[in-house]
Order: sequence, then C-alpha cells, then structure tokens
Amino acid sequence: MDCATFSKKFQENMNALGLPAPQSLFSSLTTALGNLTALLGAFDAVGPTATVEEILKATTLKEKLSVGGLMAASYYIGATIGSILVAAQAAEACKDPYRNNLSVQRYRAFWIWLASRGVMVPIDFQIFVQNNPEVIDDSPRRQSYAMRARQHGAKQ
Repeated sequence: MDCATFSKKFQENMNALGLPAPQSLFSSLTTALGNLTALLGAFDAVGPTATVEEILKATTLKEKLSVGGLMAASYYIGATIGSILVAAQAAEACKDPYRNNLSVQRYRAFWIWLASRGVMVPIDFQIFVQNNPEVIDDSPRRQSYAMRARQHGAKQ
C-alpha cells in the first residue's frame, strides 16, 4: 500500500464521486473537520431540503464550491463525510509498520470479520492461528497440518 497524504486521498475519493473538493477547504484532517462542522451547522439551520447553494450562503466559508447549486446539500455533505473517513483511514494506515505485510493484514481482517459477527476468539487461539497460518492461508504447510495435529494428540 502506497502512502498518501490526507489531502491527496480526500481529493481522490471526491474525484471518484464526481464532486469538487477545493484544496483550501480540505487540505488536512483538522481543516476538513472544521469546514464539515460549518457545512453541517448551515445544513441544520437551513433544513434537510437545502441545496448546496443555500448551504454556502449560510456559511462563512470564503471559497465557494463549483458544484451545481441545485444539488442536494445532503449528497455533498455525505460525500464529504465519506471522503474524510477514507482519507483519515488511509493516512492512519501509513503509520502502521505492517501495512505491506499481507499475512498480518489477512489476520487482522479475519479477526475483525469474526468480531463483527459477535465471535470473540480468545487470545490463545489467535496465537495458535498466527503460529499455524495454513488454517486460514493457502500455503504448502497445509498438507502437513493433520499430521502435526495427530502428533499433538488429535484423533483421526
């Protein structure tokens, strides 16, 4: 995974959604959150049927968005929230020393997937799976797993 700045990932996500994202409004997580707060405050004041143009008139944001003024503000704000999440996660992932280790990423995804379904796996079994990766990973050691299990007392 290549590392990218918050701003770059935010811009990429908004571009993928087909929406503009002025650099000055979303250059960092702090700036983006501050401007999102302003947009949400204006949205709350104007109402749920507001357009982007109406929201911008209700804010003190200096830079105006070159997005269709009649577009529903809820869509733009929703895209902004999603893009902040995507960019923040990408920036945080760059701090992870294991970001390029696919085995570690697979384990993490596996444990998160189980936990999201209410399955809490004791740490002993997590260590077991890490020591025996063939139980979830395609590896040449898969074929010797049953033999090793029998050596440790498992029955056929």
